[in-house]
Amino acid sequence: MFLTGWPAWATSGWDEHFSRGEESQRNGRYEQAAAEFEAALQDARRENPADVRVAVTWNNLGVVYNSLGRLYEAESSYLRAIAFYESRPQLLSALAAPLDNLASLYLALGRVSKAEALYRRCYEIRQRILPPNDPALAHSLHGLARLEHERRRPDRAEDLYRQALAIEESAYGVESLEVAPTLHNLAALLAETGRDDEARAFYNRALAIYRSHRPGHPAEAVVLRHLAELDAKAGSLAPAESHFLQALAICDSALPPDPPQTGIILQAYGQFLRQERRKSEANKVIARANLILVKGLRESGAGYTVEASMLSAK
Repeated sequence: MFLTGWPAWATSGWDEHFSRGEESQRNGRYEQAAAEFEAALQDARRENPADVRVAVTWNNLGVVYNSLGRLYEAESSYLRAIAFYESRPQLLSALAAPLDNLASLYLALGRVSKAEALYRRCYEIRQRILPPNDPALAHSLHGLARLEHERRRPDRAEDLYRQALAIEESAYGVESLEVAPTLHNLAALLAETGRDDEARAFYNRALAIYRSHRPGHPAEAVVLRHLAELDAKAGSLAPAESHFLQALAICDSALPPDPPQTGIILQAYGQFLRQERRKSEANKVIARANLILVKGLRESGAGYTVEASMLSAK
């Protein structure tokens, strides 16, 4: 969860950097967002290291570091935010966001037990202080759904995804940007359980939302990759290749050179080319994917042979 909407009375130096960081993050410009949040953090710590703005900025830095594949830095940022809030019981409600974000990171790293403890703690906090239809509670349900999804409990995961989606649609509207991550992850679950037509409908809804609200956002590329795989499975080869190439074009435009997300999509595209017996092209694409993913493994400690969780880090 990304903390936003700082009040107007915030001091100008921090406020300006933080606002620019928010805008860059919303548009998928993660390097710019990181630079702005780092500058905001310096301002906040210089003015008052005990000010809550320090923790707010640590949390948001964690989100953009995670999106850039800088996972050690993301973990450190979340832990700093958590430690700040834990030392101030009056800020209990704010503690939930970095707990949720750290849980998502640990789930992506395969640290399922650690992720579960954090997700459940976050959910208990929100359940205690929020009404049952609050969208923040939906975000916790989404996290618990991802946990069940990872543990291959599809019935439980689907139920939780649908609970989260119902709350989000009621709170934000069915075409709101806020519902797109849940649509995407529910679609992924349906595709994994062989319900391809239902999965495609949810992917298409997510894609339409991103194209309406944030065209060219890196999250759009992830949806396009999954649609490409459904196309390939259905034998629709030209649409599959088009979707892969659109996804890679977005990565090249919106992300820094050779991030893990690009490697993941290249890996999937290479497998598609290999299945189509386009061996020479496939080898080149897979070789580039492997270089990117090995670099990401070395720098972050994460394996990238499975889907990254960037859509779920909010």
